[in-house]
Order: sequence, then structure tokens, then C-alpha cells
Amino acid sequence: MLNILKNNRIQNLLLFLMLATLFFFIASFFIEMSIFFGFLLFILIYIFIISFYYPFFAILSFLLIRPLLDFSTDYNLFSFASLNINLASLMGFMVMIVALWYLIFKHKELKRSKILYFWLLFIAVNALSLLVSFDISLGIREIARLLSIVSIFLLAQIFVKTKKDLTITLKVVLMSAILPALIGVWQYLYKADIIAGFDGRLAATFAHPNMLAFFIFFVFSISLFVFLYGKKDNVLSYFYLLASALFIMIIILTYTRGSWLALLIFIFIIGVVKFRKLLLVSILLFLLVYSLVPTLQHRVNNTFNFQNYDSSIVWRYNLYKDSWDIAKEKPILGHGSDTSSTLIEYNRSYRLGSPEPHNDYMKTFMETGIIGLISLLLLIFSTARYLYNKSKFNSFRKIKALNFFLLASFIAISLVSFGDNVFNDTALQWSMWFVIGSMLRIND
Repeated sequence: MLNILKNNRIQNLLLFLMLATLFFFIASFFIEMSIFFGFLLFILIYIFIISFYYPFFAILSFLLIRPLLDFSTDYNLFSFASLNINLASLMGFMVMIVALWYLIFKHKELKRSKILYFWLLFIAVNALSLLVSFDISLGIREIARLLSIVSIFLLAQIFVKTKKDLTITLKVVLMSAILPALIGVWQYLYKADIIAGFDGRLAATFAHPNMLAFFIFFVFSISLFVFLYGKKDNVLSYFYLLASALFIMIIILTYTRGSWLALLIFIFIIGVVKFRKLLLVSILLFLLVYSLVPTLQHRVNNTFNFQNYDSSIVWRYNLYKDSWDIAKEKPILGHGSDTSSTLIEYNRSYRLGSPEPHNDYMKTFMETGIIGLISLLLLIFSTARYLYNKSKFNSFRKIKALNFFLLASFIAISLVSFGDNVFNDTALQWSMWFVIGSMLRIND
């Protein structure tokens, strides 16, 4: 223990942690904040400091707790100018600082990929749209969120250097979903108030059931990969099977039809290409669950009830028609980044339902015009093409398979984005792009 403390890095880290503790203690007398949020903020500050000494551990810690803090987007810590700062946005800001710091010293370790260039193009178009935006603060907030996703993507390329690092990363992504899933089970069993607020749908630690569902879907794809390609004589492999079953249950109980569709697309792709028995079993399980769960039957049947205005497809059709009319007003550069919800709310009565576009491509077209839409499509196609190529030609069996599973889940997410706001799910985007960034380093 004494030898460890003699390490200069450890000494400096302990000094900074003690100074942070002292500063936080003094600040608590001047800032009005609940003990719970104060404790969470305290943890974030600690991880932020550690990231300059043990970056891989700290970055994975950010990745681990981001899903646990998704609900905090509804609770502001403080305001700066016209921007509201919450724990989730503060974490994103911390990640951006960490990424900028290591880019200065380790930029040579980055792979200059088309994916990165299209990411930067998409962010640049969002920044350019601020010139025509009626609310610049919304655009700044969205650009900061996009930069946090790119920061995670870049940090993965810098610090995930070996297959062992990749294995640790996948386990952390899995663990980041376990606690939210268990909290969701608790909410369901004890009929927590948050469920009543979402018409009986699980939200767990997330701001909305849809965000929980899409995040859990992506983690399910990882857990299924680990189980199918893990050693079956290892007891731990059955933990991943149980985790996969837990994740499917959570996806069902969120009653998010988009995530159900994503799950079906994913299973169909991997089933047709590699796992025919899994596809058959999945079809039988789906029919069984459909026959036993009345709420699921109602959600599915109501989707295709074209005579009912409140049916999902009819409601979305009318929403898209109104959104298209708004988008046509400024087709080149759009109305400004992250302004779509405000525009829809202004042009449609609140009685007609959520003002969210429920279509990431329509949202992008409304906000950044045809230029922004093209840049987003280039990003999606370049990522899918990269994963496809690596799933075909990588010489390592498991790495090749992981590329394929990522491709299947990425395609599923990209397709259901035609009917939902998946790109807004920051917890999902962080995990997904961190794993993709890791693969860019491991594949090469």
C-alpha cells in the first residue's frame, strides 16, 4: 500500500480528489441542490479528474453510468445564459474536454476514416444552420450533444487498443444496462408512479420508455453475440443468456413498437444469414408472447387500424404530412438545428399529440435541409459499408462475427429511425458509437 502511495501519479490524483472534495463541500453552502443530485455530481467530478490519470477506466465509468442518469435531463442543475445544464449534459461536456485533451497528445493514433469525416460534416451543417435558426440556444445544445457522441467515438479509437480492451468494453456496455433493467422490473412489480406517468410503460432510469427500449435493444444485440460466440462450458456464458432474456422482457414491457420492429429486423438478419434455428425459435416465441399478452396484442393491432385516427400509422402519416409542409419552406439549410419540435408544436395543436417528429430523417430535413439530410445519410451508409466489409473479410472469427452483429443492429436502428426519434437517445448513441469506434481500432 505504501509503495502505491509513493507513485507520483497516485499522489497527484489523491491531491486533486481531496481539493475537489473541499471545493464541493464549500460550494454546497452556496448552491441549492438536493443531496441525491449533489452526490451524483460529486461522482461525476471524481470520474472527470480520474480521466486525466487513468483514462480508459474513467471513460468506461462515464459509459457505465450514462444510462443511469438519463432521467436527469428533466432536472436542471443551473442555467448559463439561455442554456439549461443538467447532469447528463454536464457529463457530455466533461467527455468533450477529455476528448479534446487526448486529441492534442494522441491524435496520431486516430484512424482517418470516412465515418469520422462524415460525422464532422454532419456537425458542421448543424452549426451552419444556426445562421438561419430562430432559436440559437436549441442548436447550440444539439451541437454539444453531437460533439459528445463524436468525442466518445474518438476516445474509443484512442484507448481500446487490444482484444482484451474490447472484451472489457463489451462487458461494461452490458453492465450499463443491467441496473436500469432491474429497476424497470422493480417498477413493474411494485407499480411505481413513473409507470403511471407513461400509461403503464417502463421507463426505469430513462427520461422516456422509448429511449430505454432502443438502448436495451442495442445492448441485447451485444449480449446475444457474447452468448452465441462464448465458451458454452463456461458458467458465465449463461449469465449472458439470462441477461438477453431480461432485456427482451424489458423491451416488451416498454410497449415501444419501434424497438419491437428493430428486434424483429435484427433477428431476421442474423437468422437468415447465420442462425436459422434461432430465427425459427424467435418466431415461435413471438407468436406465444403475442397470444399471452393482451397489451401487446392491443399495441400491435392498433398500429394497423387505419380507420382509427389515433392509430400509430394514421397519426404518423398526418404528422409527416404537416412536417413535410414545414420542411419545404426552407429546403436547403432548414429552419435550424433542433428546432423541429418547436415548429411542429407551433403549427399543430397540442391536442394532436407529441410535437416530436417521430422520424429522424424528417427531423434532419426540417432542421438542416437537404444538405444536412445528405450528410446524415452519408454517415449511415459509410458506417454500414465499413461494418459489412469487416464482417466479410476480417481474419478473426469472433471479430468478424461482432462486426456482423453490429451491422445487423445498426441497420435495424437506422430503419426504425424512419418511424421514431432514435437519434435523440444519447445513452444509446454513446454506447453504439463507442463500440463502433473500438472496432475501427481493433479491425486494423
